[in-house]
Amino acid sequence: MMAGLCAVCEVQPAKYKCPVDGVSTCSLACSKSHKGTTCAVTTAAPPSPEGSSSLAAAATVSVTDADVPAQQRQPSEQTPPAEEYPDFQRLASSPELQDLFKRSPSLRDSLQSIYALTLEENWMETIRARENNRGRNRGPQTRRLGRWTEDKGFKRGLGKIKKIRNNDNRRDTIDLAGFGEFCRLVLGQQPLSHD
Repeated sequence: MMAGLCAVCEVQPAKYKCPVDGVSTCSLACSKSHKGTTCAVTTAAPPSPEGSSSLAAAATVSVTDADVPAQQRQPSEQTPPAEEYPDFQRLASSPELQDLFKRSPSLRDSLQSIYALTLEENWMETIRARENNRGRNRGPQTRRLGRWTEDKGFKRGLGKIKKIRNNDNRRDTIDLAGFGEFCRLVLGQQPLSHD
């Protein structure tokens, strides 16, 4: 429990904190009141030589969702410069990658299945009904894994890659040497000789 009084009603002790600006509130009603009135974040638009008012209008952002992660609110601090990313257009047309796909024909499908795990439309999963349930819950069931976010999609793809690295993928077959060479190509390292 937080020390101090609610910043909105100033009567009840504060229990919650606003994720945007850290204002302490006592209830959901006070939190909504705070978000509707004082929790509008406006980012100053850089002064333009034309003085365009459309830029200033586009720079005003109203924060109404409490579960916006901090890394999405401050992309300039989280995103590395463009020089750190590989040139994927050049990589896609590189003869090394085309040669790798010829030598490992199943690699392209494996990479597409990893990518598909990161997408929002594949977020619904099917689970098996429990055994010995005496007729209840027959057939496959679906469950939601919570609200999809980029982080959750990334973690699913990363989990698949870890299973590949640890050779825990019993259902999927993947050419581990080809996958390793693909990783080296993406990271800009020299591929191993394939004599």
